Amino acid sequence: MSVVNEYEFTKDPDVNLLISAAREAAMEVRGVYGPVYEKLVVKYGLAFEAEKTGEKPPEDVETIDGLVDYVSRKLGRYPRALRYLWHA
Repeated sequence: MSVVNEYEFTKDPDVNLLISAAREAAMEVRGVYGPVYEKLVVKYGLAFEAEKTGEKPPEDVETIDGLVDYVSRKLGRYPRALRYLWHA
């Protein structure tokens, strides 16, 4: 039996829409786990972006919204940015 990928994009997906969906999911989970979750999302999201772009992450990003803004500005900095988005 073989597994078939159900999703096949005929054009590039709307990255801004996917970022928005990731943000909404993170905000929903933050509502359950509180500010500690948000700090961890920001910490590891910035670390991941720094690894992929080779740049030092900004120190003033403290919220999920700040992380989303930062990630949105950096999407073109490394190949296949969309695959990495979900890890950020």
